[in-house]
Amino acid sequence: MRLRALRAENRRGAAIFCYMRGELRKNGSERAMSARFPNLPEDKPMPKQFLEAGKIVGTHGIRGDLKVQSWCDSPEVLCDFDTLYLDEKTPVTVEKAQVHKNIVLMHLEGVDTPEAAEALRGRVLHIDREDVELPEDLVFIQDILGFSIFDRRLAREIGCLRDVLTDNPAHDMYEIKTGDGRLVYVPAAKPFLQEIDMEQGVIYIESIEGLVE
Repeated sequence: MRLRALRAENRRGAAIFCYMRGELRKNGSERAMSARFPNLPEDKPMPKQFLEAGKIVGTHGIRGDLKVQSWCDSPEVLCDFDTLYLDEKTPVTVEKAQVHKNIVLMHLEGVDTPEAAEALRGRVLHIDREDVELPEDLVFIQDILGFSIFDRRLAREIGCLRDVLTDNPAHDMYEIKTGDGRLVYVPAAKPFLQEIDMEQGVIYIESIEGLVE
């Protein structure tokens, strides 16, 4: 399988593919990190094994084909998988999949009638993260939600990552919840995005005056 996606939507039912990681550097001892970032959890949650990749939104034709809204960066990505999951215990085999007008038309093994297809309307399709070979400079967006945000211009932690908004055509936006409860937005692109430290759970940014104050 060739992975094509470079971004993915999240939180609104679409926590999935891949986000630019930036340079990964060591940042001192865990004790020093705890002192600098008091909001870091002592035990980081385990990454989700199964990630939401799309939603069945309708049926197509008389042979049980499904219309699937892809939550990947492009609908073609969803067509690359031979196996998807209705939940972590229910794998389904994809017999064919193609993109038509930004919707994935998909046929699943054993779903051969309009009635069987209609029964799946509204179900969310998942991927197993083990089925994705991520390049070294990419990570799953799901894995960075909740990370602490450190602003190098202000030389302090300003909050945590609440969401990554993907509807901006130029670049994604970080939605950051500050310590006083405000929501601020920072472009998830250079020169604002400096580094993502996956080991310590910290994203380093460099804001400009008036962006986060």
